Amino acid sequence: MQWIAGSTIGGRVYYYPFKYKKVFSSGAPTEHYMVLRLAEQYLIRAECRGKTGNIAGAIADLHVIQKRANAALYAGEAAGLPDAIELERKKELFCEWGHRWADLKRTGRADVVLSPVKAGWKPAAALFPVPQEELDANPYLDQNPGY
Repeated sequence: MQWIAGSTIGGRVYYYPFKYKKVFSSGAPTEHYMVLRLAEQYLIRAECRGKTGNIAGAIADLHVIQKRANAALYAGEAAGLPDAIELERKKELFCEWGHRWADLKRTGRADVVLSPVKAGWKPAAALFPVPQEELDANPYLDQNPGY
């Protein structure tokens, strides 16, 4: 399976996701949309189990995904389990519906992860602006920082 494709423009290669493209012998490729996958459900449950103290269950769920991918099985301690699940989500859900961005925001890790790799990153970039009509309708609302 080809996960990434590239186009050369002006002598420079630009890469883009090509994860679920279905290529026919003629015509343009079509893309299959994955809204909810079983692998995602295992990772959600692994995260929940880890947060509620069911470490063995969390590791078992993580192993289901890793076995299917023929990847090395997690053998670390409980303290490293959240990072292992985050990494598996990053790999498994690559280029799907903005999962990585939502995960970074949901876990409060956007600043930690993006600051070292994204030039000019500002913490306010993790927030959307509050629409002006909402601000006008409610005097107790404040605009998010950076807007």
